[in-house]
Amino acid sequence: MNYEEIIKKHRGLILSVVNGFCKYNNNSYSAKDLEQVAHLSLLNKLDKFDESRGKITTFIVTCIKHDLIKYINKHNTAHQKFPTDIPSSSGELNIYEYETNDPIYNEVLHRKVNGDTHSKIKEEMGLTPAKLQSILNKIKKNIMATI
Repeated sequence: MNYEEIIKKHRGLILSVVNGFCKYNNNSYSAKDLEQVAHLSLLNKLDKFDESRGKITTFIVTCIKHDLIKYINKHNTAHQKFPTDIPSSSGELNIYEYETNDPIYNEVLHRKVNGDTHSKIKEEMGLTPAKLQSILNKIKKNIMATI
């Protein structure tokens, strides 16, 4: 399939990812701008798709998410980074869905989504590297279970 055919066939998927990023960022970015970033992402990376490594839809979503995160982080005037290491379906992340009864877990979750570094979280919360990694693994596992 060529670029035009893929764009036509997967337009709904592309728009779903773009719209998720628009909602996550409270419509701070034009949907048209983000859609252009998505199209450029695919145009530049489509030749790297290897069918033996996975489905085209997974490739499309991964490429678009990666480039949208880079675009948002580069153009973000509030200097608040989009969380790159906590995955979400369609770019939206309602962190309250992932809270537990553990206040330490919840604080780490909120700090990561707000862009705090691992070093800052460890230092300010007094966590060992192993304890922080354990909590981050639980967070990722909980989020991945809902995707």
